[in-house]
Amino acid sequence: MRKLLTLILVLASLAGCTGYRTDVQQGNVITQEMVERLEPDMSKEEVRFILGSPPIVDPFHPDRWDYVYSFRPGGGERRQRRIAVIFEGGRLARIEGDVTGEGTLSPDTETRARPRPSATPVPEQAPRPSGPLPRPTGP
Repeated sequence: MRKLLTLILVLASLAGCTGYRTDVQQGNVITQEMVERLEPDMSKEEVRFILGSPPIVDPFHPDRWDYVYSFRPGGGERRQRRIAVIFEGGRLARIEGDVTGEGTLSPDTETRARPRPSATPVPEQAPRPSGPLPRPTGP
């Protein structure tokens, strides 16, 4: 009788232990406000300050920074968003990935049905001085 009572107590306590699944977030969260703060001709340091350090930097394409954000609610489907920041000459040239024509983030997309990346050109602006001292010219 005592073994049966112990067995029932153990089974009852284990029955309450269902598999709780936490939300899993991976990568850098990129918000609409962050994308709107990006301006043409920004330096890599300025972009890094706004978006954070890129989790993926291709050693063969150092002028392309990929930001990937993945979210999976507990037990749900994983959603992924990708933003690629392209530099030319060390300055921000364009943004590609899950953005709309205005350079805004598109609604969350699932990894199964990924849309084609769209390129958003950055309008030209006059170069800004990079610091209080003029740049040296010539040898």
